[in-house]
Amino acid sequence: ARYSHLHQSAKSTTERRSATMKEFTSDSAQQSFTTNPHRNLQAPIARAKKKGGLYNTYQTSPLHQGYGTHYATIWVGTPAQRKSVIIDTGSHFTAFPCTGCDDCGEEHHTDKYFDPEASTTFRALGCLECNDSVCDEGRCVFSQTYTEGSSWHAYESVDKVFIGGKELSSALIPINNSFKTDFLFGCQVKETGLFVTQLADGIMGMSAHPSTLPRAMYEQGKLEHNMFSMCFRRELHVSKQGIVAGMLTLGGIDSRKDFAPMVYARNVAKSGWFTVYVKNVFIREKGGQSAKADDKTQTLEKIPVDLYRMNS
Repeated sequence: ARYSHLHQSAKSTTERRSATMKEFTSDSAQQSFTTNPHRNLQAPIARAKKKGGLYNTYQTSPLHQGYGTHYATIWVGTPAQRKSVIIDTGSHFTAFPCTGCDDCGEEHHTDKYFDPEASTTFRALGCLECNDSVCDEGRCVFSQTYTEGSSWHAYESVDKVFIGGKELSSALIPINNSFKTDFLFGCQVKETGLFVTQLADGIMGMSAHPSTLPRAMYEQGKLEHNMFSMCFRRELHVSKQGIVAGMLTLGGIDSRKDFAPMVYARNVAKSGWFTVYVKNVFIREKGGQSAKADDKTQTLEKIPVDLYRMNS
């Protein structure tokens, strides 16, 4: 896990990566996210909105296996350019390398640097528009570092962004384009550490901060509800072509891959990071991918913890 510090003027905020995970079988990842078994997994879908305000208007998209991470595909600009981004619930901002980025590991990433000049809708923010940044030579610059040593520096930019599959055909599907959102992101000019050698091009913060893509989509009327969910599986190998290892759902609930009733925990923080109250911690005998036992002989052991200290 990475722990990040956002550099913003003289103020520093510690960020903690967190994610809720559930296990699903290998075969399920290869099936379509629609009821049509012949539909390609790479094409995210959306359900038609029904009356009553139910959680049935949503977009789904595959997650892929990275080096100890999972990443999604976003399409940025006009015409759209493909970018892969680590899904990180422990940070706020989205950022990826742009043309001219200094030694940012293009050879290691899934895609070439984003080219702002190739997008007719790209706009770098001027100093009078700075958000979580400071003005430097006419641009709004900011940076983020992680305790394991990696970091990036970027300038604030706005362009059309939507989540989709890895294939170019995904960017051309009209229903996917209907989710296009004017989104603020960091155009990276420098990377260090793991950001240089990781498989994904950049990172996408998915915390409870207003700067996240789901929040922007909701505020611009692209989603009915300000919510998202992620379902993970761990694959033992990775590839630039993409190894499917999960699913991202934006704006609603997709329970078609659930094999048991979902258990919910209340989010006790109103903003910043998603926070739950921990009641107990257990370990499973002989380890494994889930807390669910493989057979009747396998046992769970409760770990004695100071719940006050853990939740303070």
